[in-house]
Amino acid sequence: MGGKRLRLLDTSTLLWALTDSDRLSPAATEAIEKGEPLLSVASWVLPIRASHITALAALPDLHRDPFDRVLIAPSVLW
Repeated sequence: MGGKRLRLLDTSTLLWALTDSDRLSPAATEAIEKGEPLLSVASWVLPIRASHITALAALPDLHRDPFDRVLIAPSVLW
C-alpha cells in the first residue's frame, strides 16, 4: 500500500501534536508525522453523567452497539 497511512488520533494526542508538546514520545511524534492524521468524531470528550446511565438503560434495543448507545443516551435528555 503506497502513500501515507492514516493515523487515528484521540483528542489529547491531537492537541499534543499540534502544540509540540513534550508529552508525546519521539516514536509517537514520528508516527504522526509519517502518517495522515485523522480525528474521529468519537474522539471528542463526552461528559457522562448518572442521568445518562439511567437514559441508557431505558433505551429500546434498536441500537445494540455500546458506543452508539452512549452517544444516544445524552441526546435524549437534551
